[in-house]
Amino acid sequence: MAVKRFFLYGFLALFVSGCGSGHSVTETLHIPDTPTAGNVCATDKTVVLLPFADYSSGDDVISVYKRSISITEALTDRFVYKGFKMPIQEDVTQYLVETNIIRLPPQDGTSRLKTELDGEWSDVMKGEFEKWIEASRVETAASSGGSSNPGNAPGVHGLNKMSISKLGRRFNADYIVRGRIIEYDLQNEHTWDLRKKGIVPFIMKGTTQAAFGFAESKDYDNLNNIALWGLAGGIIGYHAGTPVDSNTGTLNAGDYPTAWNSVIWGLGGAGIAHLANHSGETPEALVQLRIWVQDSATGEVVWTNRAEVKVAPQTVYGDKRSKEMFKTAVNRATTLLVDDFWNKTKAIM
Repeated sequence: MAVKRFFLYGFLALFVSGCGSGHSVTETLHIPDTPTAGNVCATDKTVVLLPFADYSSGDDVISVYKRSISITEALTDRFVYKGFKMPIQEDVTQYLVETNIIRLPPQDGTSRLKTELDGEWSDVMKGEFEKWIEASRVETAASSGGSSNPGNAPGVHGLNKMSISKLGRRFNADYIVRGRIIEYDLQNEHTWDLRKKGIVPFIMKGTTQAAFGFAESKDYDNLNNIALWGLAGGIIGYHAGTPVDSNTGTLNAGDYPTAWNSVIWGLGGAGIAHLANHSGETPEALVQLRIWVQDSATGEVVWTNRAEVKVAPQTVYGDKRSKEMFKTAVNRATTLLVDDFWNKTKAIM
């Protein structure tokens, strides 16, 4: 009785301690407080960031523009961390628009409808939402002269040396930073790490892979998995003596208890194999960027490099939200590139 009371009181204490009425707050300051950040600059150089050209599989011009903004923000943080001076990005965008170098995408009026698609609406209502979204997309494309095409996104443009010089003089900049988004995709990581794949998919899919090798498609992978583990289950059930037992009468199997056990275990093994074949996939965010840094006075490229970053959850309990993985990948890629630029050119700054 004393043991039961102990566990009861412990459970109640744990429950009460977790019943707070406040809020969980997460604070993030992206530019650390270091001697090279803020007003104390390690260099007197000024850089201007231009929108990135997106050659990845962007769905439309608005999603492309949002990707460019996320990369620009990460680059801004890293350049400021290194001590560079930078103009306000809106001022740069306004100048580019006024000089007809870029044009801004139309406002997305369907974001609310897209959010509602994830709500608990009927299929008929969701169908109406999809019609409204498609009608709005067509109307936006027509009114903007085809600007819903990702090829018309800000950043997909060429600049001659005179344009670079004018931009440099306008913002009193030493360097113009341009770039392209080569890849920005969500894919499945190829891994056999048990911590990422899960125990059952690791055993079943690993054994099937070893037995059959590579299949033509995922459908054949699934058939191979079902066939192998259905057979294995049948063999195990034949010798298991359960759940059908003619002696104890657990199930009325007549004179064929082993056959029934083989069927039951075989179906169980095939069913679990089917489920395992649709599990154990680890999402992976892939970001590949190229950056050029041009001298604002001459337009010559003083540095360029390319970085590719892949981000995936470390275990099956990791954060698999695509937004967070892309944020980590973008931050890491921009950090690698800016640090490389700094290390290779700081001697001449």
